Amino acid sequence: MAVMDGCLQQRALAPDARSAPPQAEPAVDPPVVLDELRVEPPAVPPVDVETRRVSTSTGLGCQAYLRIPAGATRLAFVASGTGTYSTTQGDMGPLARMASRAGVALLTVDKPGISFDGRGQLRVIADVFRRHTLADLVECGRLAASWALTRMPDDARLVLHGHSEGAQVMVRVLGEAGAEPALLSRTELVVLTGLPLEPVVSGAARQVALFMPRELAAFAHARKTHDDDWLMRLAMPSAYFDHPTAREHLEPLFEAIAAARPGLRVELFHGEGDRNAPIALVRKLVSHNAAARAHGKPALDLRLHAYVDARHSLDERFDHDMEDLVASLPRTATE
Repeated sequence: MAVMDGCLQQRALAPDARSAPPQAEPAVDPPVVLDELRVEPPAVPPVDVETRRVSTSTGLGCQAYLRIPAGATRLAFVASGTGTYSTTQGDMGPLARMASRAGVALLTVDKPGISFDGRGQLRVIADVFRRHTLADLVECGRLAASWALTRMPDDARLVLHGHSEGAQVMVRVLGEAGAEPALLSRTELVVLTGLPLEPVVSGAARQVALFMPRELAAFAHARKTHDDDWLMRLAMPSAYFDHPTAREHLEPLFEAIAAARPGLRVELFHGEGDRNAPIALVRKLVSHNAAARAHGKPALDLRLHAYVDARHSLDERFDHDMEDLVASLPRTATE
């Protein structure tokens, strides 16, 4: 996932702070970084939201939100990057914005410890948020997607869209051992933006050195001493870094997905100037997949869209390409 996007942002993490007036309570120090996503007014009136709380095997809970417009036969599950925000606020990207207008149901999931008080203001329950790991996010996502599909027609198809940390979550939802076969079989498209292929631990250290060089020693000390007060500036607690998933490479999971669903369409959108998640690793993944296909091995339908001068958050070119991509999808399961 991205620890920061080009420059430091001294504000609470949200998909876009301008569209999320409720502020987190001071139980958590404001993180210093933000996966910036732009805000646009909705093109259609909001759809009624169904909610469900899913619980992980570690006892943590995540709140899921499902919006189903009339006649929807496709479910989009959207996940964004690191931070202490609710997916009900701000902008979750172009697919989320166009979902209702395109007749697509939308599923989003909040991280453990994200809640609202009686006045509807965002709260971050620090002792809960600080216990979560990447594995918890994956389990929450898998449980929420399985529930959401039960609310859809039997032939409904699934589109996964993950940005940054959310991209890691989506790959793990489909590729890890224990993944729900039904999720993989009903997935027609995976969209990954700002895909980080480094292990979390090394990726975070590289980004701190790049964007916060004077804080590198403090970061190392916080990791060693499990100083969550400091680590929450990155919205990744010590439990997150200490979990085995933080040291795992993601490439083997792409191979696992290819073995189970050869030919699955995976659209990769990436900025040439992305310093959070270097595009060189993504190009290497695409080349490896092409080599597997050339040798008769299971491979994915990987399609890389590289944007000159774009950084981690991408820009309006991605928005336009997503509009075209959604418009090109078959309207029914039989098309």
